[in-house]
Amino acid sequence: MHTGASILVGYICILPVISSYTDGWIQHVLLYLHALGVSCMLYLLVNPATSDNSEVDENEIYGLRHLLFNLELPPKTLWFNMGLWDKPGLSFPQACENLVHKVAQFINIKPMSSVLDVGFGCGDSCIVFAGKKKKTFTKEKKTNFYFLYKGITNELSQWRIAKERVSTLPSKINVLHGSADTLGKHVSSTFDYIISIDSAYHYNTRWDFIQAAFKHLNEGGVLGLYDLCIDPDLYASVTPIKRQILKLVCQAVHIPLENLVTPEEYEERVEDAGYKKVDMVCLDRMLVFGGLSQSFHTQYETTQKYGIGMSLSNRMTLKVSGFLFGLLATRSWLVPVLVKAEKSIK
Repeated sequence: MHTGASILVGYICILPVISSYTDGWIQHVLLYLHALGVSCMLYLLVNPATSDNSEVDENEIYGLRHLLFNLELPPKTLWFNMGLWDKPGLSFPQACENLVHKVAQFINIKPMSSVLDVGFGCGDSCIVFAGKKKKTFTKEKKTNFYFLYKGITNELSQWRIAKERVSTLPSKINVLHGSADTLGKHVSSTFDYIISIDSAYHYNTRWDFIQAAFKHLNEGGVLGLYDLCIDPDLYASVTPIKRQILKLVCQAVHIPLENLVTPEEYEERVEDAGYKKVDMVCLDRMLVFGGLSQSFHTQYETTQKYGIGMSLSNRMTLKVSGFLFGLLATRSWLVPVLVKAEKSIK
């Protein structure tokens, strides 16, 4: 698996060379052949030889078809972050919730506070923050945790599902459909805490969002983020060709190139936005990317074991994502960080 995926990544890296150093009909032919080659590699990557476990005995009447009758839809959770895999045996939903708790503890969210959650996905973090488990996120003694909660997301499909899910909760939660890039158009009030977990690197740009968030924080309010930085070693070694490759990758995954900065520059830019007492913690790559990679591989193998069919695009998502996050776990490319920034009291 890793060998085939490594060849695929290397093959994709040829694309900037073709784009930069050829033109005319030669470029068109080479781009066509390149696309054809990538398609063939992806097909072979996500269609491995069938294992003995997935073969069906012709004498079986039902096989594993009854699995379809037992699948619980919609699923109980719809988490979509990288997770924090700092405990053994975590499932994907548990790791995702673990990351949310980590951010909340890092910024020390207190009872009876107002919170704005930017980029909340399908509402799982809303459910956690609703105080369902009746405990605080602070380091102090556990107590009931009721507060004003508002969320905003740019994904229409996710917002619709989240709105339906939170409507059944006893706590009052207001979820909005809108973009973090135009925060002021959707939010008029101020908050004690503004959080964005595993999404700020997508904002166009992150720095505009951080400045907008500052305006919507109460005095003494806190901005809390889980985010990504570029590793200083990679940043120092970027050549024009590497930068072109990085630009193409960023475009593919919808990350503005301006958002890729080192942890040191990140902290400086947050301070320039007016925040005081800026704290940043770099997380172990294996506890984020490594755990996520293993989770994707396990999920793929489990679907094969139980004969659960998936579309080609979904198989590609699990296979390729598992490989890429495995690379991020073992290469000094990206740095996962926790960020806490306070707005001073005048």
